[in-house]
Amino acid sequence: KSAFHKFIMTSINPPSLFSANGTLTTTWTLESATVSIPNSNLEIRARLFNGQLPALTLRVKPGDTLNINFQNVLEDKGLGYVHNRYSAADETNLHFHGLHVSGELPSDDVTYVVGPGESYDYMTTLPDSHMPGTHWMHP
Repeated sequence: KSAFHKFIMTSINPPSLFSANGTLTTTWTLESATVSIPNSNLEIRARLFNGQLPALTLRVKPGDTLNINFQNVLEDKGLGYVHNRYSAADETNLHFHGLHVSGELPSDDVTYVVGPGESYDYMTTLPDSHMPGTHWMHP
């Protein structure tokens, strides 16, 4: 197995943030960083949440509200959007997988753009009947 795979597997339990009184409020930055893989000569360039690999685990319960002040601190490369071409690499947003939440702002609208130097306050409420499990969020 590669050194990178071993690094990720040994980092499988990152620190967690827990909701309290039905709410989890946090700030997440998206930033570019070089990560050195321990016990190897490997370095990778990656986009990280809050400069961490892996990112924090957010722990919420059915009925909770998740508030994320999402800040795009990527460098503005001046790459405008061009349909069906690699472009706008410095633009982003947040997207949830597995959460049964609204697909409209201020929740999980995949078409919303958070440009470099911009931020957006995401707010999403999990249904009271939401199933437990591991769900994903990515830029």
